[in-house]
Amino acid sequence: MAKTDLTYEHGKNLYINLTNECPCSCDFCLRDGGGSIYADNLWYGESEPTKEEFLSDLETRDLLKYEEIVFCGFGEPACRWDDMMWLCDKIKEKGSFLIRINTNGLSDLINERSTAAELDGRVDSISISLNAATPEDYDALCHSSFGLEALPAIIKFTANCVLVVPRVYMTVISTMDEEEIEACRAICKKIGAELVIREYIDKEDDMNGFIKEAGMDVLTAINTRKSIRNFTGEAIGEAELSTILRSGFNAPSARNCRPWDFIVVKNSETMAKIAEACPNMGMINRGADCCVVLCGDLNLSDRDVFLVTDCSAAAENMLLTAHALGLGGVWCHAAHDEQRAFFTELFDLPETVKSVMVLVLGHPAEKPEIPERFDEKHVHHEKYN
Repeated sequence: MAKTDLTYEHGKNLYINLTNECPCSCDFCLRDGGGSIYADNLWYGESEPTKEEFLSDLETRDLLKYEEIVFCGFGEPACRWDDMMWLCDKIKEKGSFLIRINTNGLSDLINERSTAAELDGRVDSISISLNAATPEDYDALCHSSFGLEALPAIIKFTANCVLVVPRVYMTVISTMDEEEIEACRAICKKIGAELVIREYIDKEDDMNGFIKEAGMDVLTAINTRKSIRNFTGEAIGEAELSTILRSGFNAPSARNCRPWDFIVVKNSETMAKIAEACPNMGMINRGADCCVVLCGDLNLSDRDVFLVTDCSAAAENMLLTAHALGLGGVWCHAAHDEQRAFFTELFDLPETVKSVMVLVLGHPAEKPEIPERFDEKHVHHEKYN
């Protein structure tokens, strides 16, 4: 199992995975899937890190690069309320960083006291899961250990937060019917909170949900993607790179052979060697963060043409995902005999594993115009005409 992530990057924010404890077992929660689409591993073992270990982890990060620091992981952060308040103080001591808490709003019941006033001066925004308009519906959906006491306590906590936190919003999931959403909107209006409708992340289709969370749907990504050849030099987050790679693995392949291997290259010397050996990859030297060398294994798919088509499908998935996450990339051919000989020697590839293409990825330093590329004269019906 991968090392547990105390903190992880998602989009432009840094998230703190404070605890795995939670008094709820919501029907829609990703925790039940056993993994995470945001980091390699958010599950702790028998013991959880101390507040000091979280602080040490934060001190390895460049906090200035994040828009927000968010308490949100595979658990309810209010279960470690006192540690969270301590960490908020330590973060604020380091600078005027924006802090957000994502919570189920059950802090008062969890900690057996009124807690909202303690957020004053510590937290800049708070997102509170609502998801139902009546105690009975909430209990049926979220299965809180507090039963029918849960929703009234959440509403009271939220109303108290409105008095001390600059931005307070309650969230519902998009699968709720319109009548339920309007009832939740009325609750928010009454107590002075915003209502935010979150896209539902399907457990069976969580990658598409992740892209929606990043702020771009699939059709927008397809119709606005352009090749990027100039980059800022800024590093790609670990979670973002993991998401890009996972999208590659979800591509279709001939006979479902899935013959690909992806070699991630971040070492600057190795990247420079690739740029020098392959003139079509000179953009590597223009601020790219990494390369992904897509290879195909003839032991898994016995035709070279299938290696090319299968890796092409994977590459398109990865480029679209990078674009949806606000990143940029370009696809470079790497299947000429001399290129394959170079990559075989560079990476000590087995005889049956062949380079096919290279993706160059990074934060875009350019914003190309998006022309209308649909051309009806190249569309034919029933026969070529």
